[in-house]
Amino acid sequence: MICSIRQWANTVKTYSARHNGGQTLILTALMLTVFIGFVGLASDAGYFFDYRRRMTAAADSAAVAGAREVERNSTSTQVVAVTQAAAAANGFTHGTNNITVTVNRPPTSGFNVGNNKYVEVLINRPTPTFFMRALNVATATVGARAVAGPGPGSGCVLVLNQSVDNALTLSGSATLDLPTCSVIVNSSSTTAISTSGSACIHAASIDVTGRMSGASSCQSTTANTSVPPATDPLADLQAPTIGSCDHASKVSVSGGTATLNPGVYCQGIAISGGASVTFNPGLYILQNQTSNLISSSAASGTGVTFYIDSGKAVVSGGTSTVNLKAPTSGTWEGILFFQNRSDTSTATFSGGANLGLEGTLYFPNALLSYTGGTSNTSGAAYAAYTVIVSNRLTFSGPSTLNSNYASLAGGSPIKKPILGE
Repeated sequence: MICSIRQWANTVKTYSARHNGGQTLILTALMLTVFIGFVGLASDAGYFFDYRRRMTAAADSAAVAGAREVERNSTSTQVVAVTQAAAAANGFTHGTNNITVTVNRPPTSGFNVGNNKYVEVLINRPTPTFFMRALNVATATVGARAVAGPGPGSGCVLVLNQSVDNALTLSGSATLDLPTCSVIVNSSSTTAISTSGSACIHAASIDVTGRMSGASSCQSTTANTSVPPATDPLADLQAPTIGSCDHASKVSVSGGTATLNPGVYCQGIAISGGASVTFNPGLYILQNQTSNLISSSAASGTGVTFYIDSGKAVVSGGTSTVNLKAPTSGTWEGILFFQNRSDTSTATFSGGANLGLEGTLYFPNALLSYTGGTSNTSGAAYAAYTVIVSNRLTFSGPSTLNSNYASLAGGSPIKKPILGE
């Protein structure tokens, strides 16, 4: 009897042990599966994170390339091709390995929907998993998005000629101070920027397609060379439609005080002899401008634009003060002087401390000679910003160009494409 009880107890104990062992095996298998799942998730997530990082970099580069193409030619039909080529150069070729590179101009989502100056890039790819296949997850779609367009204006000076020697010249004691903006010179010449004597450029940056020669020891900014030429930021600006003459004869003011109104001046304007003239707001179209526009006289005007249809712009304040401001809205926003693109006559602006020109001086096919004022003068203080876009440019004497574009909705017209989203 006692033996039978012992046999029964041993049988029960053996069954219980086996039962517990089976549970342990099942729990271990389940835990191992979960552990493998976590390891697989971590491994695949790490791979996807790195892959998406590279995809994002490619999308960023492609968007900027597309925006540069838009900047180069706003009507270009190659934006998609250029953008996809930039993505391919970074390892993501549209149509290969299930990669899609979608280019939207204008963007179809985000903050710049409908803005044709911006380019949106979407890169997507269904990517095979590794460890996650054990959980029946074979692929995961990885995607990246970028949007690029014109950034805040940072340029004060842009010289357009792409081949001439001495495209930008500073001579004698000329000092050009641009503490918060840049100088851009498109010439590929080895002497694209030429300085002599004690002449210096102090700027936030100097970008030149060719080389800079003659920089003296006072030069505080090192030029960035071999930079691709920038496009004319005002290439789309249309010349005004010229109607009949409002003034058939030359309008001359020699001495005294006068007020002039917008209109078509078919023989130009001549202000001289210490006169004091006020220009009312509006567009002044000057034809056959053979004499000096302002010579040793005072002149002021807010919201004015001067279009030089033929002739040349010569402005000299002399011992008087010239304070002229461009419009802050409308067609001519930020444009102070605009010379006919077919007119190659040299423009001259001088007056030292007495010259205050707030706006853009646009002479796309002409040499501009400039002698401005310094930052502690009434003239320069009056001019919150001055932008120069010309075919060639010379500076003599100290000149400071300010860059406070708060009055302009679009900032400086000289912009560089940057990532917007």
